[in-house]
Amino acid sequence: MDFFGSTNANSASSVQVGQHLYKIVKQISEGGFGFVYEAQQNSTGTKVALKQLNIQSQEHLVMLKNEIKYWQILSGHANICQMVGAS
Repeated sequence: MDFFGSTNANSASSVQVGQHLYKIVKQISEGGFGFVYEAQQNSTGTKVALKQLNIQSQEHLVMLKNEIKYWQILSGHANICQMVGAS
């Protein structure tokens, strides 16, 4: 089950990340730690990949915090996706 309350997000689903609201376009991928969705920022129309993680243990939480930290450090590199927020 994903954070939209179902196994498949539909195009009518929206989610807020920080101060930004995103419309979910479709699910791109699913893995051991969660889901990746194609989404579009409502205010600008910018397309993004939205990653939702399934945290089931303290170890997963530590891994998530480390991933966020590294994305923030590497964001802006020409060959790496830009991180726009986490919540």
